[in-house]
Amino acid sequence: IALFDSEKNILSYPYFVDEYDEKPEPVNPERGLPEYVIRKGEAVLADPDTFAKLINSDEVERILTDSIDWLGVPLKTTEKTIGALVVQTYTERCRYTDQDKEFLSFVSNQTAMAIERTRAEEELIKAKEKAEEMNRLKTSFLANMSHELRTPMVGILGYTEILKKEVDDTELREMSEEVYNSASRLLKTLNLILDLSKIEANKSEIKPTKTNVGEVTVSQVKCFEELARKKKLYLKTIMVDRHIYSLLDERIFRQVINNLVSNAIKFTDKGSITVIVDKKLSGNKEMAVITVIDSGIGIPHESQQIIFEEFRQVSEGLERIFEGSGLGLSITKRFVELMDGEISVESEAGKGSVFTINFPLSKMNGKNRDSKTGQKEEKQVMQDNLEKNYKEQLPEVLLVEDDASNAGVIKYFLENVCTMDIANTGEKALEMTSTKQYAAILMDIDLGRGMSGIDATKKIRKVKGYENLPIVAVTALAMKGQKELFLSEGCSHYISKPFESKTFIKLIKEIIYNGNSAEE
Repeated sequence: IALFDSEKNILSYPYFVDEYDEKPEPVNPERGLPEYVIRKGEAVLADPDTFAKLINSDEVERILTDSIDWLGVPLKTTEKTIGALVVQTYTERCRYTDQDKEFLSFVSNQTAMAIERTRAEEELIKAKEKAEEMNRLKTSFLANMSHELRTPMVGILGYTEILKKEVDDTELREMSEEVYNSASRLLKTLNLILDLSKIEANKSEIKPTKTNVGEVTVSQVKCFEELARKKKLYLKTIMVDRHIYSLLDERIFRQVINNLVSNAIKFTDKGSITVIVDKKLSGNKEMAVITVIDSGIGIPHESQQIIFEEFRQVSEGLERIFEGSGLGLSITKRFVELMDGEISVESEAGKGSVFTINFPLSKMNGKNRDSKTGQKEEKQVMQDNLEKNYKEQLPEVLLVEDDASNAGVIKYFLENVCTMDIANTGEKALEMTSTKQYAAILMDIDLGRGMSGIDATKKIRKVKGYENLPIVAVTALAMKGQKELFLSEGCSHYISKPFESKTFIKLIKEIIYNGNSAEE
C-alpha cells in the first residue's frame, strides 16, 4: 500500500511485503508505477511488454525489481486519490487477469474508505489534544494574568485611599481622589475582562442557593445612592413582594444588578432610575422579574442586539461618546444565562431604556422568616460585641508577603487591629513561627522564588501551637477552584486581592477575635 501526502509531497509505504525488495523509505514522488497509478487515477495491469512501453514513452522509470505481472489500483476517496494498492508476481505460474483487476479495484474502494476514516480519527484526536493543550495554556495564562493584574492594584488603591485620608492639602487630596477613581475604573475593566475570560474558559463557578431576590436587589441598589445624588437623579426601588426566592449565585446576581444599575446611571443625565422586583407566570413557570427603568439616552432599535456582544457599544471608534470597555452587558447576559435566566431590553433613542431579567422561582414558604437574614443579624450582633470588647493589648499577627507595597498597605490598614511582623519569604515565616506565637498568619500564596505560601502553610501547621491557628490566604490568585485548593492545603480562610479597606479590616477582626469563617 502506497499513500501520498499532497500537503507534504511525500509518498510512504505503511504496508509493504515483498520477497525481493525491502520496504522503501518515505520519499518525494518519483516516476515509479505506484506514482503513475496515483497520477492517472486509473488501474494498471502491466506485464513486461506493457512496462517496457511505459518506460519507452517516458511515463515511468525502473525503480524496484522487475516482475512478471504488476497490478496497481488507485485508492480513491470522494474527493481525491490518496494512494495505490499494488500486488505483483515474479513467476509464470501466477499471472493476473482483468478479473483480478476488477476484484482489487473493489477491495481498494473499501481500503480507501477505511484509511480515510482512520486518518480522520487520528486528526480528530490530534485536534482534541491540541485544543486541550490550548485550553490548559489559556487557563494558565488567565491565572497568571489575574494574579499579575490584581497584585499591583492593592498598592495603587491602598496607598491612594490612605493619601485621601491623611493629606491636608486640598489640591493634593483631590489629586488622590482622581488617582483612586481612575484606579477603581481600571480595576473594574480588568475584572470584566477576567470575568469574560473565565466564562470562555469554563472557569466561572456558579454556586446557586435560595436567594431572596428583593432583599439582595435593594441592598445592591443602595450602593448607588451617593452616585445618583451627585448626578441629581432620583433612584428608587419597588418591591411588589418581599418574599420572592430564586436559586441564584448571590455574588454573581449582585454583579448583574450592579452592572445594570451602573449602566442606567451612566447613560442618564436627568430624571430617574427605577428598579422593580416582581414575579409573573410564564407558561406554567413562575418567574422572578427584575426590571431596571431609566430616563436616559435610550438605544436605537438597530443597536439593541450588538450591546450584548463583547466589546460593542452603541457609539464606537472616534465618535464614541461614553467611556467603557463594552463588556458590561455582554458579561451580564452570560451571567444571567449561567443562572438559567433571561435578559431583554426595550428602548427608543432619546426615550430611556427598560432592561428586564427573569429567573425561575424557587419554592419556599414566603411567610417563613428568611433564615439567611437571621444569620446576618446574628453575625452583626457578634461583630458589635467584638467592637465593644476590644482587647487593650493588640494581638500579634504575622504577614507573609513578598510585595513591599502590598505589605505596606496591609500593615497600615490593620494598625489599629493588631501589631504586625512581616516575612517576605516562606522560609523566613517558618523561622519566625518557630520562635514566636502569633494570633494569626496572613499568607500570600505566590511568594516568587523559593517556598510557596502553600508549602509554608503545610510546614507551619507542623509547628507546635500552629495546628489550628487561623492562616488566612491573602492572595491575587482568584480563579475557579483556587480558594478550595488553598483551604484544603491548610489555610483556614481566604481573601482575594485587591480588597476595600473596610471589608478587609472587618474580615480580619472576625478572624482574629472570633475565628469566624471569613471567606471573600
